[in-house]
Amino acid sequence: MYKKTNRVDIKARDAKGEIILVEIQFARQHYFLQRMLYATSKTIVEHMHKGFPYERVPKVYSVNILYFLLGTGPDYIYHGRTDFIGMNTNDHLKIKPMEKKAIRNMEAYEVFPGKRKAYDDFIDELRYQHGVAMAAREEMLEMEQEKGRKKGLKEIAAKLMAKGFSDAEIIDITGLQEWEM
Repeated sequence: MYKKTNRVDIKARDAKGEIILVEIQFARQHYFLQRMLYATSKTIVEHMHKGFPYERVPKVYSVNILYFLLGTGPDYIYHGRTDFIGMNTNDHLKIKPMEKKAIRNMEAYEVFPGKRKAYDDFIDELRYQHGVAMAAREEMLEMEQEKGRKKGLKEIAAKLMAKGFSDAEIIDITGLQEWEM
């Protein structure tokens, strides 16, 4: 039987024993929401034991930092929550007070210890690191392209030499320096 594994970038517990899953995703991935739901659900199930009362199941928060568009909207930070909507009337189910105690919606920055500024600083640092990585990647690609262009010009220069062209003609045609030929 095939058993699906669960992999996230960071899995931590806070002081209350609640579990925080953090995933940083650079590349677009099909079915990302389903994978996010799977990771959260699997974590909940992994922390349940036979005879374990449901009210003791730890809360699991999933924080996903995405460097691709998951949808469209004017904001850059979104939080989701479970909402029960009637299939026939489209009304929103009003949860009873006893059940409501078990459900607590948190703002994204509340998952991290500290205040909103700490969360914003964390996001800024991730953006900076991503920018540095992308700039380095772009620079490397440009260097590789230039190396490939020079290699191609040297191959052309060798063919021109074989056909009897002078060094001056080859330099004029390829733009190579004399020492590069």
